[in-house]
Amino acid sequence: MYLGSVKFFRHLIITIVLLLFVTPLILAIIFGVKLHTAQQQLKETVPGSQVLSAQGNEAVQTGNAANSTNAAGNSDVTAFQQSTDTSDATVASDLTQQLESSLEDQTTILQQQLSDSFGQQSTVIQQQFDGLSDDIAPLSSRLSYVVSNKLYGFKDQLNTSMEEQTAALQQQLDDSFTQQSTVIQQQLDSFSQQINALEEQLTQTNQKLDALSQSGESSTAP
Repeated sequence: MYLGSVKFFRHLIITIVLLLFVTPLILAIIFGVKLHTAQQQLKETVPGSQVLSAQGNEAVQTGNAANSTNAAGNSDVTAFQQSTDTSDATVASDLTQQLESSLEDQTTILQQQLSDSFGQQSTVIQQQFDGLSDDIAPLSSRLSYVVSNKLYGFKDQLNTSMEEQTAALQQQLDDSFTQQSTVIQQQLDSFSQQINALEEQLTQTNQKLDALSQSGESSTAP
């Protein structure tokens, strides 16, 4: 069965590791695309500022031309030039503020997306680990059951082997005791025969002594 097997757990761990490595890469690509879009928007807004600057330069040139013909127009040209410079500075400041605001908004959105993505990934990983724990519980019970059966069988085999070895040892002891008893009995029989032989020799010796004694008495009689 694939579910609950070692291969399943190995594939699950590899998938989680790949997600942890691939997710930041995907988010970095998304951030790069959004940054490129912001740069394009900035490039599209900059030409407007360049047009205003060109118009201001033309106005300055026109004012300079008018200055050569009419000195009274100097004040008007100076005021227009200051107004143009102020307008350019205002446009540049507005563009800078818009760019900073856009970057801040995009950074905030990206951070929120990253936080949401990591939160979702953490939830999914936690659910997977919870499911893994639920799968491990019956697997552990099953493993305990198998180990208990194996140990019980091994215990039976060990008891049987010990009983057989004890019976064999008892048989060897009985055989050895029987053999030793037979040898001792044979030695006792041999010893008894030797005693009987000695008794016969002693009887014969006594008879000879009695005969000699009787012979001596008869020879000394008057």
